[in-house]
Amino acid sequence: DVLGSRGLGDVYKRQVLRRMKNNKSLGKIIGKAVLGITLLTIIVLVTSSYLSTKKLLTQRNQLSQQSAVNTLVSTNSSLQSSTERELEQLADSSVFKQGKYNANSIRQGLNMARKSNTQWIHIHFGSTKGEMITFNKLPTGYDPRTRLWYTLSLIHI
Repeated sequence: DVLGSRGLGDVYKRQVLRRMKNNKSLGKIIGKAVLGITLLTIIVLVTSSYLSTKKLLTQRNQLSQQSAVNTLVSTNSSLQSSTERELEQLADSSVFKQGKYNANSIRQGLNMARKSNTQWIHIHFGSTKGEMITFNKLPTGYDPRTRLWYTLSLIHI
C-alpha cells in the first residue's frame, strides 16, 4: 500500500508539474499576445499621427503659397495703379503744359517725381527735336525718336 500510494503521489506530482508547465506556456502566450497588440496599437497611432500631420502641413503650405501669390498680384496691381496715377499727375503738371518746354523745369519735375517713388528706376523725357532729359548715362548720339517707347507714346497722345 505504501508503494502504491507513493506511486500515485508521483503520478499526481507529475500531473501537477505538467499543468504548471502548461500554465506557464499559456501565460507566455498571453503575455506575447498582449505585447504584440500593444506594439501594433502604438504603430497604428504613430502612423496615423504622421499621416495626419503631413496632410495638415501640406494643406497649410498650399494655403501659404496661395496667399503669397494673391498678395503679390494685389501689390503689383496696386503699384501699377499708383504709378499710372503719378504719371498722369506728372503729365498734367504745369511743366508739361507750356507751349515751349523748359529743360531745367522738366528736369526738376522729373527729379521730384523720381524721389517720391522709389519704384521708378528710370524716368526720361524725350522731345520732338530729339533732346533727352534723363538721370542715366546715355550713349553718344542717342535719339529717343527712334525708340519704340517714344513712337508708342505719340500714338497715345
